[in-house]
Amino acid sequence: MSKNISDFAHIATKSENDKGNRVDELEKQVKALELAKDAEIKRLQAENDQLRLAQLHFQIAQYPNQLPKEYSAQPDPQFKMAPPIYFASVPTVDEPDPTTVVSATQVQVATKPNPEPKVAISAPKEEVPSKPVPEPKIAVQAPVVHDINEDKTARLEPPNTSKAVVKFERIGGVLRKAIAERKEADLCFTLDKEMKEGIHQIVFCFEGCGGLSQDCGIGILKSSFQIPFPCDPMDKLNNQNMAFYSGNYGTLKCKGKQISCNSKFDNRPLVMELNCEAKTLHFFVNGIQEPGYIRGIKDAVKFFFFLSRTGTSVTVTSVKVLKEATTYKWDNARALDW
Repeated sequence: MSKNISDFAHIATKSENDKGNRVDELEKQVKALELAKDAEIKRLQAENDQLRLAQLHFQIAQYPNQLPKEYSAQPDPQFKMAPPIYFASVPTVDEPDPTTVVSATQVQVATKPNPEPKVAISAPKEEVPSKPVPEPKIAVQAPVVHDINEDKTARLEPPNTSKAVVKFERIGGVLRKAIAERKEADLCFTLDKEMKEGIHQIVFCFEGCGGLSQDCGIGILKSSFQIPFPCDPMDKLNNQNMAFYSGNYGTLKCKGKQISCNSKFDNRPLVMELNCEAKTLHFFVNGIQEPGYIRGIKDAVKFFFFLSRTGTSVTVTSVKVLKEATTYKWDNARALDW
């Protein structure tokens, strides 16, 4: 009887030990799973950072010359580029089929590394610095386009009238800003640059426009056309010599024909790009190419601007001759014949 009790106690003790060992083993497995979960979360976060970087490269590659005005004008002397940061390779993203080769853009990106686990990414022939990376920031320079000719002499031309209807101001020693001074008078004036060859790009911005009572507009006209005063670009006779893009309505009109597919614009950065080789005129609003464009341009032309109310103004920040176009093809593009 005593032996049976002893055996039973021994079995119970062994069972308790086995149970304790099993609990310990399960706790180890739980900890291992938690570590694996944390590692997987960090891996996914790293992949997400790389994906965002790839998307940034893709966006800038699509629109290299469509940055806001502050990047198209002279660089800010207070703007300082961050030191180069090397990264592991990121996924390659296919670009849309461009009309011409899109120019490269210089980009520097600094991201804050995840605290755990630490991954050392070495640059060619250099060691990764041991100091922590500063707070996350993205530094973007203006696009680099090879063989750009910056035209620093092209200026705004006064309208063909002796009346005080517009005030011109100099920027960098050149007349590049116009302010309407005549109440409720349709006013058109040009850039004194005749274009028949090459690829020409102008960057500018309106101020004080917006609303049905404060229309502004842009376009091209035959260089031989004498602009009357007042001048409504939508007028039948004037429109025979002008292609007009209305900021209030987002419409394009030329020779009595009209399409309405572009964005309305007011005080956002704008770009016109005239490709005399392709005989096209494209528009960009806030860095985005608009679907409506002009084609079949065979005449020598000039860029023109339209103001309709006192106090509205336009400022030209850049006039360039490009070696390569920055436009691209897309499915919903609509053309209006010149």
